[in-house]
Amino acid sequence: MRFNRYMENLSGYSLEEARGKDWFETFLPGRDRDRIKELFLKSVGGSKAHGFVNPIVARNGREILIEWNDHPLKDNRGNLIGLVSVGQDVTERTRDEAIIQDHRVHLALINRILRHDVSNDLGVIKSALRLFLSSKEERFLLEASERVDKSVSLIQDMKRYENIITAGSELKSLRLAPATEYYRLEAGRFKRRLKARLWVFNLELLI
Repeated sequence: MRFNRYMENLSGYSLEEARGKDWFETFLPGRDRDRIKELFLKSVGGSKAHGFVNPIVARNGREILIEWNDHPLKDNRGNLIGLVSVGQDVTERTRDEAIIQDHRVHLALINRILRHDVSNDLGVIKSALRLFLSSKEERFLLEASERVDKSVSLIQDMKRYENIITAGSELKSLRLAPATEYYRLEAGRFKRRLKARLWVFNLELLI
């Protein structure tokens, strides 16, 4: 086994320290050894591995995600004489990709809530204005005004929630009774969906 200065700096082991050691026992987490050995044997058998990612364990115990590209080495007769594995630390990239994916999920949730609730409010506003034009009763204007305020408040809440998730703040548990009561009184038809929405959306952040 040989490796370069990059691997020395990354793992915390010098080449002299690692010489003669078993790669799988020294550098791989116990949970991954059998699986990685199987892939290694396939590469030794002539199969090229590109873009495979697995963790290695540094000298200080820290796990580092490495993306590997394996290239079998053969002599002039086609016999396998070695395996060159080129590895790149992708720990930060993988973490950033996970954060981006989480943001996409949360922003998609915000979009769905806004589309659904604001569309409902606009429908109520349209009906209230139509009734006002035909009856001239101010209570219909009041209903339209309340729905406008509700939609504006919802949009502001979604903006605060967006700021929280993009800033990396963690969600905290809090009593949800006020939010539950608000939705129950606002629209009884949402009752069956309310529990799932509150669990996913964690509305305590908006109270």
